[in-house]
Amino acid sequence: STGPSIPGVTKEQYCEGCRVTMQEVNNQLNIKESRTFKESDTYLKELCDDVAPWHPLYVETVCRKLVPEYTLTIRGLIQMMVGNLEDSVCSHMLKVCPEPPKPEKNETGIGKDDKQMKKKRRRRKSKTTTNFGVSVLEL
Repeated sequence: STGPSIPGVTKEQYCEGCRVTMQEVNNQLNIKESRTFKESDTYLKELCDDVAPWHPLYVETVCRKLVPEYTLTIRGLIQMMVGNLEDSVCSHMLKVCPEPPKPEKNETGIGKDDKQMKKKRRRRKSKTTTNFGVSVLEL
């Protein structure tokens, strides 16, 4: 993981600080109604003050660097409801944390979840009914 650095903050601390900050955003703004631009903006302005008493100093340092510099991007991600802000911001955008593990692939290159979804789709398709309301599979 490479990315921006902060003097006096290790890469590990930067990653953790980023994750903690984004976790706080996720926790506080997880209700649909609070995900407006105005409320997101208000919350982001107060976020680092809220984080400071509960976390090590380096988390606050990362927060105070990260939030003002990336407020628009974070606010946009909140609006899109990406779900996992930690990975979106810390791993993919800033590259201060390692990439999250990819879903396991089997020998065919299809993920387990993909395979289960295909089976479910296949099951749904195969249960077609005739005009008489009797399933083709029952005949």
